[in-house]
Formats: sequence, structure tokens, C-alpha cells
Amino acid sequence: MEDNRLYLKLNQMPLVKVADRLYAEKPFLHADRRADFHVLLYVIQGSISIVEEGTEYEIDAGSLFFMKAGLHHYGVTPSAPDSRWIYVHFLMEQPDQEGSRFQLYTSHIQEQEFDRADYDYAIQLPKLLVLNKGSAIEGKLYHLVEWFHSSNPLRAGYMNPLLQEILLDCYMEDEKDNPYSNAEIIYEIIQFLEEHTHENFASGQLEAAFHLSYKHLCRIFKQATGRTMTQYHTELRVNEASRLLRETTYQITDISSQIGFVDPLYFSNVFKKVNGVSPRNYRQRYMTGDGAGEEEEANLQTDKVENLAQSLTAEEEHFGKKEAVTETDTRRQSQKELDSWLL
Repeated sequence: MEDNRLYLKLNQMPLVKVADRLYAEKPFLHADRRADFHVLLYVIQGSISIVEEGTEYEIDAGSLFFMKAGLHHYGVTPSAPDSRWIYVHFLMEQPDQEGSRFQLYTSHIQEQEFDRADYDYAIQLPKLLVLNKGSAIEGKLYHLVEWFHSSNPLRAGYMNPLLQEILLDCYMEDEKDNPYSNAEIIYEIIQFLEEHTHENFASGQLEAAFHLSYKHLCRIFKQATGRTMTQYHTELRVNEASRLLRETTYQITDISSQIGFVDPLYFSNVFKKVNGVSPRNYRQRYMTGDGAGEEEEANLQTDKVENLAQSLTAEEEHFGKKEAVTETDTRRQSQKELDSWLL
């Protein structure tokens, strides 16, 4: 069967054709058609039944449904009397192939600097989504309809980003309700790592915080994110260092100390391994605008991907270990992490 799911490309904006409300006082039957636009349907009151490529969907009050352009849609069961819904007709180019699937927790990491390649992702939207009462998505849909009927000459410029925000919210809401994603604990681990960006990685702290074995935490984290926790933590620290290099005039040795590296030389090595350039060259390129052209930038992105792939097995060295907090052991741990990044 043809894929009936919609994909939102992060490097494109959906374009609104119509955003409006419909009130069906009497039972209503959906039109038999193959539209050249996608449809978002949100039922406010009552219900409506829609058949898509032979599969019937019952959309009740509080539910949101997506219909993909080009597929056969029609109704066989009339809607309930006094049904109300919001509908949005919109244009949105679909990827020719699946391409890069967005990873909720690791495609984009806190404080990272974005390049073109960081937008080359497609997010799969849910087919049918049940919203909680008073959902923020519902409020945004009402706001979208208001913009459509507005006399503001720039309303199209306001509608399209708002629709994109609604689609992103639908994706996040669907992921939150996914019972197989371990979303809650993964998010809590990431928050923990973000809060400890200025410290060396410590498996014992994680075990104490989550009351689970480090080995179990490693397994579910890598399964959900495709990265090890040490790798994720290192990237967070390097991203924070990059921010400080961009936003301050602090000495590199001071930045190294602020994010918990006791050895500035080791910090420089890790920074270069992750970003492809030394901290000094990163700051110079950012401040002066000199440095990598598009080809070099693409090479740096390739290097970053290869570097990450090379370090996926580094977590095994840390299973069941407790890092000490003395400066001597911290330096030993730092060297061990550097060795893992240089595999």
C-alpha cells in the first residue's frame, strides 16, 4: 500500500491554502476526491468518518487527522449531527525517499551551531492524534483560522510559520505518547547531562539519580538516541565551549576550566575532534568571517559524522565503573575518553 503518512521537511515551510471551520447541523458525508493538497482535520464536536485508500477512520471530538494529497478519500458513514471541525488545506513537498529520519534527542543537541546539513531531516507526522482537552495545539488551530480571515496584508507570512509550529507540536505530542520510546526517562537523562555540562562524566551520579544500573541506562539511551551517554555529554560540553568562544572574549584556558576540563591541551584535542577545528581557529573564523568555504564546511560535517560513528563503542569501557572525583583520576578519565574518541 502507498505510504499514507505525511513528512515535514525541516528545510521547507508548509503553505496554507485554506484554514477554516465547518459546522454540519445535519449528517455530513465527506466528498469523494483525490485532492492535490494535504488536509489537517480537527474535530471540535461530534465525529466524522473518512475512508482513505480503503481504510475507514473514525475521527471523534478532540482528535486530529491528516489526509495526504493524491490519495483517494471519501465518506461512507455520515457524520454525527451538529458536528464541528477545523480544516486546513495546505501544500507541503514530500521527500522523494525516506532520507535522513529525524532523531528526537540527538539530531540537534543543546547549544549546537546549525549548518545547512542540520536541517536536512524529515519528520514523520502521526496519522491520527487524540489531543488532551484544552491542548495548546487546539488554541493554535483557532489562531490559524483567525489569521486566514484577517485583513492583515502579511497574513500569509504569519500563517505558514504557525502551521509549521502546529505540525511540530503534533510530532512531539505523538512521540510523548509512544509507549516504546522510553521518552520520559531519556528526556530526564538528557536534562541531567545538560545540568552537568560543566563537570566530568560520572556514571555513579547517574546510577544514584535514576536508581538504575549504569549498564541498563546505557542500553536504553543508546537504543533511543544512537549515541552513548559519554559521547552525548562530550558534545554538550563542546557546544557550550563553542558558545563561550562566540559570545565572550574569555581566554581558551578559562573556557576549558569553566566546562570542567582540567587540562587545556586535552580540551583543545577534544574540541578539534568534535568540531574539526581548534578552539582558536573556531573563534577566529567566527569573529572575522574567514575560514571554511562551502566545500570545506561540507568536509567538516563529514568529518563530524565519521568521528561520531567511530566512537559508538566507547560506552563499553565505562560499564559498571565509578569515576572518582579527585583531580588525578579526573585527568586519567579524560585521557581514557580521548582515547575512545580517537578510535
